[in-house]
Amino acid sequence: MLSILEILKTFSQEEMKSFKRFIESTYHNKSEKLRKLFKEINKYYPYFTNKNLNKEYLSKKISPTLKYNDSTFRNLILDMQILLEKFMIIEHVFESGFEKNIFLLKSLVDKKMMFFSEKI
Repeated sequence: MLSILEILKTFSQEEMKSFKRFIESTYHNKSEKLRKLFKEINKYYPYFTNKNLNKEYLSKKISPTLKYNDSTFRNLILDMQILLEKFMIIEHVFESGFEKNIFLLKSLVDKKMMFFSEKI
């Protein structure tokens, strides 16, 4: 979990808002538990230095009726890290028009639709 918090510490308020929208998007995230986890973690932004910011507490907030299971929680954290990495990749690609166009061209070539590439 520490690596997630270290990355989130570097996010501006706008980036946190964007990541929140990203996590809430069912296209990118189908897990209600991940949405709840982020909601809890986000309460401690930007410092993430509260005693309640621990696995057991977060697990209880996400699934109040279930007993804490370290393996399950680690899997949830891994899923959050994957989403965070995906978000960062997407944000980076859209910041660079050149890279964005390369990926678009590759997609068009893969779909054998090169005639659209003249408009890029």
